[in-house]
Amino acid sequence: NIAVANTDVTFAITRSAHTITQTSGTSTIATITGGNTGQRLVLVFTNAGVTLTDTAVAGATADQLVLTAGLTAAAGDCIELILMPVGAAAALVWVEVSRAVNG
Repeated sequence: NIAVANTDVTFAITRSAHTITQTSGTSTIATITGGNTGQRLVLVFTNAGVTLTDTAVAGATADQLVLTAGLTAAAGDCIELILMPVGAAAALVWVEVSRAVNG
């Protein structure tokens, strides 16, 4: 389980699946660190308060999120990402594979 608190903008992963719990306030996550090229990552949200920020491919830098659109999570929502090189600079970014909005 990864706990995020008020104003957090990043968190580090240690495996391919994590639950995400907002402990106070709200957080807008722009980067996820700790992944390896080609790694898939599943995040399952246990409550509301976390927003994942979408970054355009053209301007993406390392560890940023390239999503279909931003995700304002609710309890039970999940998203799957893959860490891949994209854009002209081939920055390693998290690209959305799928999401389920269950909350």
